[in-house]
Amino acid sequence: MVEMGESAETAQDHSAEDERAAVLADLRGQLKEARELNDAMRQAELLSEIARVLWELRHVKEAVHSALESLRLFKGTGNELGQARTLCQVGEMLLERGQIIQPQRLFETSMGIYERAEDERGQARVLRNMGRVAEAQGDWSGALMKFMKALIKHRTLGMRKQQAIDMRHIGLVFCQRGLDEQGLSTLMDAAELQKSLNDQHELTETLRLIDQMKAQTDVLN
Repeated sequence: MVEMGESAETAQDHSAEDERAAVLADLRGQLKEARELNDAMRQAELLSEIARVLWELRHVKEAVHSALESLRLFKGTGNELGQARTLCQVGEMLLERGQIIQPQRLFETSMGIYERAEDERGQARVLRNMGRVAEAQGDWSGALMKFMKALIKHRTLGMRKQQAIDMRHIGLVFCQRGLDEQGLSTLMDAAELQKSLNDQHELTETLRLIDQMKAQTDVLN
């Protein structure tokens, strides 16, 4: 029941956090069992999942620590794809914290592994993150190239949700380069795809960015 003065959105946020906390407790229970069985591979997988949930709960330091421990175990077991996935995960976390150089190195190492394994899905994820690094550096051409490559791979793989996210990044780059009409058109195409997928979470973010870009365009005009 929503208390007086508390919005439905806030109540939903609390509910989502409660669900994540329950998932985290379950994952930690599984991790304890894996440690008792001395199952390093299982521990690595669980630590990566725990890092993801901790990040969603905004426990930043714990999340990074868990991901790094996962990476250490993947290296110990010789699981290269596990290493690539976790390198990318740590890079994403550090990029969100405003770092650029270290994430760039992590993404490059991750990409090398994915390329050797011919893992197109992994490559697409890293390409998008490399685009984000280029964007953070103000390299709009480099960012656009990486996002477009990610989009092509996601299209080939039939990953429509990921396509829409790539399109959102591309639309924002166009807007940053002053190509407002092209940028807004791409953002709206992304929103339409997300509507068709009933991807409400990503759709909300895309619509917010469309409103933001329109407001900026109006100010400039």
